Amino acid sequence: MKINFSIKLKIFLNILFFFSVMITINMLYDISESKNQLNKYLYNLNHSSAKLLKNNIQSDMYGLNYTNIKNTIDTFDNSYFKNIYILNKDGYIFAQRNRREITFNKHESFDALIKDKKQNQFLYFLPIDFSNKIIGYIIIENSHELIKEIIHSKENKILKIFFIMLFVTIIFSSILSFVITRPIFTIINKINSINKNDHLAFNNTSKDEFAYLSKVIEENHNKVQSMNEQLEETVQIEVKKNKEKDFKLFEQTKMASLGEMIGNIAHQWRQPLSIITTAATGMSTHKKLGILEDEFFNNSCETINKNAQYLSQTIDDFKNFIKGDRIKIIFNLTNEINSLLELLKGMLKDNNINIVLDIKNEIYINGYKNELIQALINIVNNSKDALLDSSIENKYIFISTLEVEGKVIILLKDNGGGVPEDIISKIFEPYFTTKHQSQGTGLGLHMTYNLIVEGMKGTIDVKNVKYIYNNNEYSGAEFSISIPIN
Repeated sequence: MKINFSIKLKIFLNILFFFSVMITINMLYDISESKNQLNKYLYNLNHSSAKLLKNNIQSDMYGLNYTNIKNTIDTFDNSYFKNIYILNKDGYIFAQRNRREITFNKHESFDALIKDKKQNQFLYFLPIDFSNKIIGYIIIENSHELIKEIIHSKENKILKIFFIMLFVTIIFSSILSFVITRPIFTIINKINSINKNDHLAFNNTSKDEFAYLSKVIEENHNKVQSMNEQLEETVQIEVKKNKEKDFKLFEQTKMASLGEMIGNIAHQWRQPLSIITTAATGMSTHKKLGILEDEFFNNSCETINKNAQYLSQTIDDFKNFIKGDRIKIIFNLTNEINSLLELLKGMLKDNNINIVLDIKNEIYINGYKNELIQALINIVNNSKDALLDSSIENKYIFISTLEVEGKVIILLKDNGGGVPEDIISKIFEPYFTTKHQSQGTGLGLHMTYNLIVEGMKGTIDVKNVKYIYNNNEYSGAEFSISIPIN
């Protein structure tokens, strides 16, 4: 409603302003015109009266006949005339209508009138000549009070008309603004009251511009609503496709990790299986030769059992990883990192990669264990590839953990030389890889980003660092993972 009121107010004020300005201009013009007409009337009255008076007293003025001059100026009785003065050529009062005796004082305005040669608004000045010689002057003094009263009366009349017109304008502006804005209010209220999925219909049968506007709004609203319905359906389909695509990408990445881990497990199993086979074969041979002793038998059985337990633990670790249940549980971070390294031990050993740990033991996280393990595997594999591409002799991967303000920070860095600065900001993008197409898909770090950010509501960043270890300076990429404990 604020918008509606604003529109109505703007229309009202604009109309009121326009008409007020027009009325004010007209009022000022009328006052000015009235003053001009009054001045013009006074000038004509003074001019004609002075000329007539001049003709009547010329000879008496020349003969200094004061009595005739006084009788003549007394006959010029007009309410606009306050006084009439007859001056000699030097400006001294020879006769005046309002005084019987001769004062013979110099008129106070004479010098100014002679100097300026301009007619004063309230004083009319006319020389009296006789035989081409100036023998005196006529001054007609108009009534200030009467003229001001006439002007004031005229102004009051005009002001009354002004306020009447202003009042009429206010009423007119209010009615006009209401007439103009009422259809707009109807349109806005109709739009505000309509539900999201309803079609808009104004049912306006008039033929004016507002009916046309209503029709245009109605058609465009229904068109947009139809487009939104189609768009919403398309978005849902595309979201479903993207989810399926992301799931397939995740499965592809996990299967690639599974392939590497199966290779690691196969490598780890070779030695325990070889030990078990050797112990069993040794007991069988000693039995056939009749030299099987209890101590050798017991030691062989213990060796077989120990290695079988190791194989069983490896199977359990692998089973927990591939289970893939997205269940939020409380788990010990240190135990999971140790289990992860046990799974990757064969790969790390084959590539002469040393793991350096700086792990806080009592860190428990309420989250998705398998997703965190998958993310750590992807980062370790990325570091492994970087180390294999480098020519450095001593290869290291450093893993450290700490707890800060309700969050767990996991830092993984290597000494593989780091990531080129021009691409480091892109390594979490899908399908971005610096490897040959046959060696990588560019999905590992992208899925790692999704697992940490979307899956565990954490953050992951990467930067190049330089550091000292065992009195040697190294450089490499450092991944920083921050996830909430709860």
